[in-house]
Amino acid sequence: MGIVAALALCGAGVVEAQVDVEGPQLRGGIGYFGVGTQGLGISGFNTALKSNAYSTFSGSALSLGGGAMAVRGRWILGGEGETFLEKSGSGTNVQTKLSGGYWLANLGYVAFHTKKLLLYPLVGFGRGGLNFRVKPKTIPDFNTTLATPQQGASLDASGWLLNVALGADYLIAREEREGGPSWALGVRAGYMFAPTRPGWHLEEDKISGGPSARITGPYIRFQVGIGTLGTE
Repeated sequence: MGIVAALALCGAGVVEAQVDVEGPQLRGGIGYFGVGTQGLGISGFNTALKSNAYSTFSGSALSLGGGAMAVRGRWILGGEGETFLEKSGSGTNVQTKLSGGYWLANLGYVAFHTKKLLLYPLVGFGRGGLNFRVKPKTIPDFNTTLATPQQGASLDASGWLLNVALGADYLIAREEREGGPSWALGVRAGYMFAPTRPGWHLEEDKISGGPSARITGPYIRFQVGIGTLGTE
C-alpha cells in the first residue's frame, strides 16, 4: 500500500512538473522583409550555355522578399515569397537575363524562447522557378520584328520546392509597450531542395531536351519587420 502511495505521489509530481515546464502558451506574429543569398543548381544549364557560345551565370542569387508568420503555442504557421535580382549575360549579338523566385508555406516549432527571442526549426513546401531570356543587343523596330519574328526567346523552368531551415527572431520592444507591436530582427539559414526536375517552357508550350536548372542549395536571409509576442 505504501508503494502505491509513493508511486501516486511521484506521478503527481511528474504531471505538475510538466505543467510548470509548459507554462503559459505563446501567442503572436511577425511580418517581415528579407534580403539574402540562395544557391542555384544550374551547372547543367551553364554547360548548355557555354556550348552555344553564351556567357555563364554564378551558382547563387541575391534574393529579396517578405512574408509573415503566426505563433500559437509552440507551433508556427506562415508563408513567404522571394524574388531573385536579375543577372545579365551575353552571347553572339545577343544579351541574356536570368531571374526567378518562389513561394513557400511554412510550418515551424518553437524550440526555445524568451519574452523577446524565438529559436525554431522550420520546414516549407511550395513552388518556384527560373526564367531565362534572350534578345538582340540592338532592338529592332516594329516592322523588322514582324518580318523576322525570331528576335528573342523567354524560357521558364519551374517545379516544386522543399525547404528545411533554422530561424531566430528578436523583438526590440519598449518596456512601456511590452506585448505591443515591436521591431523584429531575424535570420534564417537552411537548404532548399527541388525534389523534381523542372520542365522547360517557351511561353506556354513545353519544350524537350532542356538541361537541369533548379532552385536548390544552401541559403541565408536577414530579416526586419514588425511583430508581437506574448503569452496567454
